[in-house]
Amino acid sequence: MKPKKLVRLFTGIAAVFMSLSIPLMVSAATTKIPSTAKEWKGHYYQLYHNCMKFADANTFCKSLGGHLATISSAAENRMITNYLDSEHPGCSAMIGLYDANGSNGTWDTWVTGEKVKYQNWGAGQPDWTGQTICVINTRANSTYRWEVGEWDNGWDGDYWFLCEWDSGKTSIKNATVKLSSTSYTYNGKTREPKVTVQLNKKTLTEGTDYTVTYIANKFPGYGYAKIVGKGKYTGSLNKYFKIKPKQITGVSVKRTGTKQITVKWNKMNYITGYQIQYTKSFGKTYTVKAGSNLTSKVLKKLSKSTYSVRVRAYATNNGKTAYGNWSSIKTINVK
Repeated sequence: MKPKKLVRLFTGIAAVFMSLSIPLMVSAATTKIPSTAKEWKGHYYQLYHNCMKFADANTFCKSLGGHLATISSAAENRMITNYLDSEHPGCSAMIGLYDANGSNGTWDTWVTGEKVKYQNWGAGQPDWTGQTICVINTRANSTYRWEVGEWDNGWDGDYWFLCEWDSGKTSIKNATVKLSSTSYTYNGKTREPKVTVQLNKKTLTEGTDYTVTYIANKFPGYGYAKIVGKGKYTGSLNKYFKIKPKQITGVSVKRTGTKQITVKWNKMNYITGYQIQYTKSFGKTYTVKAGSNLTSKVLKKLSKSTYSVRVRAYATNNGKTAYGNWSSIKTINVK
């Protein structure tokens, strides 16, 4: 008999516990797409950690308004493979392809009635008569020469399963978003650049096709417009814009020791810190940082030369850094 292939990853108590949880989920979330589902191009996917027969699993998916997952392209196959692996590394999951005769001869129709147009069977698959279901693997297997993301036929009831829902809506995640401005200078006021959204060569309408909410759009750093699909559209995406700190004022430079100078400036609020840049005549440029609570920086071990010095503020948020304009340059002879 052919060995079980990446099956029964979880058995015993864990499997029993998970199987008992399904009826509760049905009654609590009938016809609803789970909030934890993976969204992709208007479709949603949820892995269930339960071993069920094909018919029972599909009935469960249908009770939530979906069906066992179907795969129509290499891109969708890659996405599902990555999703499954993120849910549990190396897992295998049953999808909506079934050989009703158990003869390996009728793998041509998805559970939805769609004809199979894309297939990604592993080497030599499907192979064994009687193994009536199709599973997608997220772990390579050198024995069977399977690669990650390839399909295998397996024994009905031995695998977790993947449900899919079609929202009937188009995701805006791949839309092109343009802002009326992507760079501002902090002035104490909120910034709300005008948003233009285009998808499939169509310009969408705010309020009808999407809504816009502005986040972190007042203080220095990076704010963004959060665009959320509405009506016929689903999904969301963020478009970032920069709010630069004001230009530093009150910059002064003074010799405070041998080969040493002190740079001072006026304090600025709502920033992460300062950069001080200094260059000696025909020499290398150096940049050092100072904390947001400081208004001076001592530069030591300098050479006897004429130095040019300037300062700017910066603010970091949302994983991005916005730099203000450099101050005017101050020069000083170092002795």
